[in-house]
Amino acid sequence: MKTRWIGKHVDLLLLSKFTESFFVKKGFKTFRERPSAEFKLLAVSRSNKDGLAVEVSISGCPEDFTVGFAEKGYGQGFTKTGLFTLPFGGGAFFLRGLKVQESFQKLESEFWVYAEETVSSLTESVHVS
Repeated sequence: MKTRWIGKHVDLLLLSKFTESFFVKKGFKTFRERPSAEFKLLAVSRSNKDGLAVEVSISGCPEDFTVGFAEKGYGQGFTKTGLFTLPFGGGAFFLRGLKVQESFQKLESEFWVYAEETVSSLTESVHVS
């Protein structure tokens, strides 16, 4: 999912740091990079049980930017593999995949609430002349 903000004049470096802080507080290990004009953050769950990993991208300029949120974990693979192997005992894979999907959806909902609040608090953090 992606959301676009226009006319907010937000310091994108600061936004990326706040975003990283969100995931650290949730117990994720984070990797932040800036390849060209886009900030990318990979957040991986410290728990090997759920395999939850997400990628957040922040691109654009302070007055017109987009934030993207995408699953990078292997939960979907568990769900698909488990579904096809259900008759052969693949139920455990299927249930594991469903748990990862549920965790991802909950995290995504919490992230977008946090993103809205953060963008609001950072509005006009960059003064454009």
